[in-house]
Amino acid sequence: MGFLIFVALIFIGIPIGKAIAARIAAGTNYVDPQAIRTALEDMEHRLIATEQRLEDTLERLSESEERLDFTERLLTRMDSQKQLKPGS
Repeated sequence: MGFLIFVALIFIGIPIGKAIAARIAAGTNYVDPQAIRTALEDMEHRLIATEQRLEDTLERLSESEERLDFTERLLTRMDSQKQLKPGS
């Protein structure tokens, strides 16, 4: 969960930082509420997409772990059967 919060902070910080830097570079103190709203909506969409990719990745990791566990059990069973056969 900590990693997700870290990613969210990065997604929030970068666009807001860019907006602040642009205002400083322009030499103005005016804050355009519509620009901030647009930046926040963009960040929300990007965060939702990132969350979905993270969920997909975690699901694929879980499936891979299940397959690995199955393979390990299968190999252990095959090794046990080999040892029990006479003349091996």
